[in-house]
Amino acid sequence: MHKHPETILKLQFGSKYLSIEIEDNGIGFDYEASLEKARIEQESFGLVGITERVKQLHGDIRYDSEIGKGTRVYIEIPINRGVMMDEFQAHKDPSS
Repeated sequence: MHKHPETILKLQFGSKYLSIEIEDNGIGFDYEASLEKARIEQESFGLVGITERVKQLHGDIRYDSEIGKGTRVYIEIPINRGVMMDEFQAHKDPSS
């Protein structure tokens, strides 16, 4: 009997950031290999698109996945204009 994957979505809305955690108990994947394949074949833009959109919002994203053990995605996006400007400056000038 094959077990259907379950997905859990957690949202935390704070005064400075929106935090999103997505977790499933599916088959998992090799993030680096999948990203490289998407870039080479230019066919699958799921991981690339999500990552680019989060970065456009001056946010951070992290994937934690292992084949056979499911996937967890962590996203943090600034929601306060002052925090957004701080994040923009930090990404623009990494030495600060």
